[in-house]
This record gives sequence, structure tokens and C-alpha cells, in this order.
Amino acid sequence: EGRLREEIGAVRQEVAAVEGRLREEIGAVRQEVAAVEGRLREEIGAVRQETGELRQELGAVRQEVAAVEGRLREEIGAVDARLRQEIAALGVELRGEVADTKRHMGVLAEGLRHELQLVAEAVQFQNERLTEIRREVEAQARETQALFRLSFEQLYHRVQDLERRVSVIEQRLGIG
Repeated sequence: EGRLREEIGAVRQEVAAVEGRLREEIGAVRQEVAAVEGRLREEIGAVRQETGELRQELGAVRQEVAAVEGRLREEIGAVDARLRQEIAALGVELRGEVADTKRHMGVLAEGLRHELQLVAEAVQFQNERLTEIRREVEAQARETQALFRLSFEQLYHRVQDLERRVSVIEQRLGIG
């Protein structure tokens, strides 16, 4: 039992020592938390001040944007009016040029019609001439064929006559 009391006493001393250290550490942590809390309060105050300043700057920027927007609307309106006037003037000018171009194209078309008529007449003349030449060539071809037939027939008869003579000579000579 004595030993147990000694051990309990030793444990109580350790617990007391640990408790003392914990109290010291808790005190130190409380001091640190208080310091951090003070710094955070200072930083929050600075952020609030900056936020106020930013709100003021944002208000000024909004006013500037509104002013620029107004000036841009005025300039766009002026540009729009000028463009509409220029477009109207270009429309009038373009209509005049289109009319001139139509007249010019009409003249060109008439000239082309005349030239096309001349080409058509020349083609018709050449077709007639080709037909005439074709007839002449066909007539000459028929004549040439007739001459070839006549010559062929004459040659054929001469060859037959010669073959008969050769046959007679061979018989007389006793060759064939």
C-alpha cells in the first residue's frame, strides 16, 4: 500500500506539473489569440476604409462612363445622319450610272446582233460551199471507182487470158 501511495503521489505531481504547463500554454495561446484579434480588427478597419474609398472611386467611374456614353450617342447619331445622306447621294449617282450602262449595253448588243448576223450568213455560205464541194468529191469518187472497176475487170480478164495461155504452153511442153 505504501508503494501504491507513492505512485499515486508521483502521478499527482506529474498531473500537477502537466496542469501547470497547460495553464502556461493556455495563457500563451490566449495572449496570441488576443494579439491576432487585435491585428485582425486593425486589418478589418483598413479593409472597411479601402472599401469606402473604392465605392467613391466606383461612383466617379460610373459618372465618367455615363458622360462618355452620352458623347458616344451624340457622335453615333451624327455619323448615322451623315451616312444616310451619303447613301442617298450614292443611290442617285448609282441610278444614273445604271441608266448609262443600260444604254451602252443596248448599243453593244445591237452591234453584236449585227456581227452575229454576218457570222451566221458566212456560216451558211460556207455550209453551202461545203455541200457543193462534197457533191463534187462524191462525183469524182464515183468516177474513180468506176475507172478502178473497169481497170480491175480489164486486168482480171488479162490475167485469166495469160493464165490460159500459160496453161496451154505448159500442156504443149508437157510441164503441167
